[in-house]
Amino acid sequence: MLLLAYAFLAGVIAWTFGRRGEPWVLRLSEPGQQRVRLATGMLDTAVGAVGIAVLGLQLGDHAHVLGWTIGGAVSLGSIVYAAGLLAWRGGRALGLRVLGWVLMVAALVIPSTLTLGLPLVALLDLALAPIPEQEVAQGGPTS
Repeated sequence: MLLLAYAFLAGVIAWTFGRRGEPWVLRLSEPGQQRVRLATGMLDTAVGAVGIAVLGLQLGDHAHVLGWTIGGAVSLGSIVYAAGLLAWRGGRALGLRVLGWVLMVAALVIPSTLTLGLPLVALLDLALAPIPEQEVAQGGPTS
């Protein structure tokens, strides 16, 4: 099962770097983009809740540094990713989403039971659409 989770992550990363042209998210209408933001926000919240639960488990007698690290990275990554979703447009928003995604993936790549959630975090990569150059130059979305 862990190998399937790693394979799914590798496939999503390969698809992300292999796609050409305008990002698929930006081809959607504004309501469509809002639905993508809502769906990824809900998934991000669920992943962040898992990170909080891992941190909560570390408060007992059997706390481990690795548990604190994984829980902290997943929680912090979820918060940073959510901040990028709230900003949505611009280079900083994309940077926040990428940083949050990398933190969550780095924590879940460590082999554990939580690694089975890696495909869900990999799906958050779908909203990492770069902003087209003409949109950045104009200061807003293109029509």
